[in-house]
Amino acid sequence: MNRWDDQFDTEVFYLEDWVNHPDYDDYWKKRSMNDRFEEITVPILNIGGWYDIFSKATIEMVDQVREKSRNYAARRNQFVVVGPWGHGVGGRRLGELDFGDQARLNVADLQFEWFEYWLKNKETGIQNRPAYRLFVMGENRWHNSHQWPLPETQFTKYFLNSSGGAGSNKDNGHLATSALEDQPFDTYIFDPQNPVPTRGGNNLVGIPAGPFDQSSLENRKDVLVYSTPPLNKAVKVVGPITATIYAASTAKDTDFTAKLVDVHPDGKAYNLCDGIIRARYRESFTKRNASVPDIVGVELKLTRSGKTEPKEKYHNIMRHSFCGYHLKLHESAGKTALVMGNSEKKVRSDYHEVVKYKQDAEMYFNILPPETIARDENEDEQVTLEEAVKAKLLCDRLQPHIHTNETHCKAFQVAWAKVQEFPDYDAVCKASEWRELNVVYDGDGDPV
Repeated sequence: MNRWDDQFDTEVFYLEDWVNHPDYDDYWKKRSMNDRFEEITVPILNIGGWYDIFSKATIEMVDQVREKSRNYAARRNQFVVVGPWGHGVGGRRLGELDFGDQARLNVADLQFEWFEYWLKNKETGIQNRPAYRLFVMGENRWHNSHQWPLPETQFTKYFLNSSGGAGSNKDNGHLATSALEDQPFDTYIFDPQNPVPTRGGNNLVGIPAGPFDQSSLENRKDVLVYSTPPLNKAVKVVGPITATIYAASTAKDTDFTAKLVDVHPDGKAYNLCDGIIRARYRESFTKRNASVPDIVGVELKLTRSGKTEPKEKYHNIMRHSFCGYHLKLHESAGKTALVMGNSEKKVRSDYHEVVKYKQDAEMYFNILPPETIARDENEDEQVTLEEAVKAKLLCDRLQPHIHTNETHCKAFQVAWAKVQEFPDYDAVCKASEWRELNVVYDGDGDPV
């Protein structure tokens, strides 16, 4: 972690402070809003994405200020817009999915209306919006509500059932609304030298955010998989999601992760939301707990979700998967056995190698080799939109590998510099989407 800034060729001066304060201590409390929502006395327009690393905080900001602000006008005028986006908002495509043209949002227009009303007292209607404007993926349309969770929400518990083989056979684990009695533990062996890689999700830098097919990861024996039968009716999953597991580990400390995915008829499993918790912080981020040699309850708060699962003809399946992902290798030397379940029997499963990306990473250079994007510092010619689009697509494909391959990292930096030379970044993003769909676009990035 303390070398994270190596990729930027510049020192992140506060990074050492972060590393030196892993607990939620006074350093973080002074910077946190958690105990100060009553002090917020201004209207706020929050804009975020379901796959943004800050998706949970984006909605919670509205909830907390509406409840706790000492100012009535502030409580009344908290708004949030959440779409199918990552940290960069407004597009229709993210990860491996296209959410349709309704997913597009002109952020500048929305912000302009907001400031025209609040700063210039010009009537724009922005103040009459519902507090929550949410894009429901699957339906691919917007929903408005004055309440979160949505008033029609029915919180439903699903239990993890298996015969002890959820880590070796993904058909062995089941998600059901009732728990089986006397079922054996599910187990896996976590190798810190071969952790489960992150593929999509709620990320900020280093790894692309969004929905990606998780099926290759689910074949690993250090991933426990639990699935529903094919859905026989449409199910809307919109709201906060938590996962409570009962687990023990031979490691001094370890991380538990959980992921909710949507399995499509072709077998592809796209992540909806995920969560992670370090075992030492399972009860509090201010006080560490001992290791977990015995079965303990661990709650993971997953990122928020807004998704409708289609009707029976699509045969969609909801699936939960769990794994251990360790960030500090020295605390868990060697291989770690972890058991999960509700009873006394233990079944042990082995681990196997991670999916390799070397061939894919090399293939990405075929889009735009690094030497073709290098520019003479004295060259005055402006970067064309086409050049910027090619560089942007190269950046998208190199980003997952910049931490592990120096050549890829350098190529990324050169390509990203080229993207930034073009004066209209929004046009680059739009044109990149259309290029991926083989659609011709004009100089503004709009389809012809």
